[in-house]
Amino acid sequence: MASIFQKRETQYWWVKFIDPATGQTVRKSLNTPDQSCARLMLKKLEAYLVLRDPVLAAIDLPVGLVGANGRPACQEQVVPDAGQSPAQALGVQSNAPVQPQVSLLEVVVRDYLNWCRAENSAAHYSNKASILRKFWGTEVVPYPAEAPKRTPVKAACGKRSLTEITVMDVQTFIEQAVPSMDARRHYRETFHQFYEYAIKNSHVPITNFYCPNPMGNLPSYVQYNREIVFLDEHQIDVQLAALAAWPTLQSGVDILINAGLRRNEMVWLKKTNVNFERGFISVVLNRDHATNRRGSLKTQARPVTLSPQLAGRLRAFFDSNTSEWAVPSPTFGQWHKDNFSDALRQANQAAKLIWNCHHFRHTYATARLSEGWSLFRLSKEMGNSVPTLTAHYAGWIRPDSLFGK
Repeated sequence: MASIFQKRETQYWWVKFIDPATGQTVRKSLNTPDQSCARLMLKKLEAYLVLRDPVLAAIDLPVGLVGANGRPACQEQVVPDAGQSPAQALGVQSNAPVQPQVSLLEVVVRDYLNWCRAENSAAHYSNKASILRKFWGTEVVPYPAEAPKRTPVKAACGKRSLTEITVMDVQTFIEQAVPSMDARRHYRETFHQFYEYAIKNSHVPITNFYCPNPMGNLPSYVQYNREIVFLDEHQIDVQLAALAAWPTLQSGVDILINAGLRRNEMVWLKKTNVNFERGFISVVLNRDHATNRRGSLKTQARPVTLSPQLAGRLRAFFDSNTSEWAVPSPTFGQWHKDNFSDALRQANQAAKLIWNCHHFRHTYATARLSEGWSLFRLSKEMGNSVPTLTAHYAGWIRPDSLFGK
């Protein structure tokens, strides 16, 4: 009855149908480059064409199907004008407030963020929503209702169709929004996941089966052979000695250097997660029952080897630690990761040291690889992939460990 097609010169979708009243072929533009939206408009148009068919109007229905006004409800042939709802076309008066029109993009973004809210921690969900809000503005990605009033964000991209947005639009936005390569890679992952969700839910058509997700063509923003900072044995002793006046900071840094945990994993570690008898640390998802907050893990839960030297120092610290947390805050509660970094920075500045939590994790990785650990074993203990470890620490991998010697 009706069909849609796309014009190459404008990338807009058009509809072709035969007018049942005149029998003439009609071609009209749907004024959208979005194929999903064009298909919905096609279905609505087909329903209108059926209602206007004179042959259908000439068919009499059984008396039992006729409405109270003597007219069959299913034979209503009033077609709404442009911008008119079916109720307005039929002359039905309604006191209900008129709901604002919601675009297909707003629906996709809303559904994606609802999915993120269920799959991610609150911090990760808020971060992804913030990235999309910078790209499309608060008109498409509004602030949560429970959030305080904030200044509206102007959209960096004025396009409102997922098929109209190009890879270059996203790449330009990413490179202008954030300067660091790590942040750019995080932005890239967010857009790639968003389009992956849209494709799986048929909001974006697949036009290239070799690369179904168009965001896969974005630069990887991976820095190869970049300089990393790590501590040697003498520097480790200097760092731990500089924190002797702050046992909590000293124990936290000791865990980062000799167990390779991430900063967020270390501050959410409980004393019950340290198994001295078995010689390992359980990196799991914990909850702070005092504040009803839950931590977050970048990867799945995993065990980490506890060396005898680190176990001895932690035993001595736990004997004087009355908190349930392995590295408690000054108030003996769960220590926020940024507050821990601020306290460490102040202590290191007083001792004229420049190292931070990232340097401690690099120290653990380079030391284990230099000892001959396999990439597979280290990837399981650090919660990284083998390609990631290779990209960062290729120069510290012992050749014999590559061949299982």
